[in-house]
Amino acid sequence: GVALSGAMVDLEILSFLIERRFPRIFAHLTRINFPITVISAPWMLCAYADSAFPTQTLMWIWDQLFLRGSTVLFEVAAAIFKFSETY
Repeated sequence: GVALSGAMVDLEILSFLIERRFPRIFAHLTRINFPITVISAPWMLCAYADSAFPTQTLMWIWDQLFLRGSTVLFEVAAAIFKFSETY
């Protein structure tokens, strides 16, 4: 539907950003045939509500989302991938 087409665009943009900013992670996920959308779709669609973040962190993310807009969702995803790079 039309409502989900915007979400699909966001997921494609996020995938592109991950590919550019975190090529090792992207290459690994591609190599094991694991689509980024499997983990990123719930993040983007539910604004991290179903994540393992502590409540205080989730409230901060939502505050930022309401103050600054949806770019915050991309920034949080990038931070998660950045943190994952160290492992």
